[in-house]
Amino acid sequence: QKHLDPDYPKELVATGLTMDDDRGIEPGETREVKMEAKDALWEVQRLMALLGDPESRFGGLLMTWDDDGNRYINSIAGAVIPVFTKL
Repeated sequence: QKHLDPDYPKELVATGLTMDDDRGIEPGETREVKMEAKDALWEVQRLMALLGDPESRFGGLLMTWDDDGNRYINSIAGAVIPVFTKL
């Protein structure tokens, strides 16, 4: 979280996002990356309704940083595939 704006509201910072491969995606490169979103913001921001619709899709911008602080922005889109686990 070292690259976040310190004035950004803390309650809107999702900390439960993980990726299986966090290397930068180069221009023109295509790569499959598995992401998991496990965060209370799914409920707080009313995103849980997505799980009830089998046709749900998402889109957004994925921002990553390298060790030198350079930011990389990639557009992402895909199907929402819920995985239900026992708590």
